[in-house]
Amino acid sequence: MKCKKIQELILTDYTDGEMTAFDRQKVADHIRTCEKCRAFEKRLKENVVAPLQRTEHVQPPEEVWSRIKGAIEEPARESVAESVADFLRGLVAVRKPVLVAASLLVLVLVGGIFAKTYFTGRDTVNTYLEEQMDFLDSLYNGNGYTDEYNAFLTEDLFL
Repeated sequence: MKCKKIQELILTDYTDGEMTAFDRQKVADHIRTCEKCRAFEKRLKENVVAPLQRTEHVQPPEEVWSRIKGAIEEPARESVAESVADFLRGLVAVRKPVLVAASLLVLVLVGGIFAKTYFTGRDTVNTYLEEQMDFLDSLYNGNGYTDEYNAFLTEDLFL
């Protein structure tokens, strides 16, 4: 292994004793053969490990522990409805509500224009077809009806 990797392991798992026996032996072998890593381990033990070992264990008051636990633990939800409401609030959270409102207004206006064009176009076609049907109906009822129109009406135009 390279010295940089060995020094990372010395800082973490090797010093904490959280390595497998095989890996620990590899690091120890490297430290024995590498002066640079041996000096690194010595400085770490003198400057970090030794001062921590000389400190005495201090038990904080129970009040401190209860405040820490309260800050860490998430308070229990009052109901399922409240959790669903919180979830929905998170989905709807908007940073710039004016921009969202303006965008929605534009969408409604554009949708209205397209809807009007669509339905107005249909009304125009329907009006035209009704006029044509009225005209053809008037021809059939004896107002100028001839055999030419009869042939035209019976012909299938949509083949």
